Amino acid sequence: MMLWGVILLIVNLVLIGFIFYIILFRKSVARTQGAPAAIQDELAKKLNDGLSEVKTVFEKLETRSMDLSRYENGLRERQAILEELIVKAKASVNSPRREAQAEDIYSKALKMLKSGVPAGEIARSLGLLSGEAELLSSLHRS
Repeated sequence: MMLWGVILLIVNLVLIGFIFYIILFRKSVARTQGAPAAIQDELAKKLNDGLSEVKTVFEKLETRSMDLSRYENGLRERQAILEELIVKAKASVNSPRREAQAEDIYSKALKMLKSGVPAGEIARSLGLLSGEAELLSSLHRS
């Protein structure tokens, strides 16, 4: 994105330089040939209009370039946040605390089954899937 902005900036500068060259060259040619002042004024007005249009386009491109830079920076920040979240998610999946916590939930479920609590109630209170609670219940009975 930034490369296109630089390329457009260079093209605009070349165009502005070319217009200045035309302005300087045309005025000297018109004066040396003895052209009427009305034609010189008309040419100068057209060139000034063209120059103002080029300036307007240049300002718009500059604004767009700044907008693209801000957007690119925002995307980089979001990418860094997402990469950080991925690293945290991988670390939490591989952490031994999760395995120990999972064992605690299942041991609690077995204790509740031994005390006579129904499988549906165990699933609701411990946050297990109903299938997990049913499986523990059937394994406990056999």
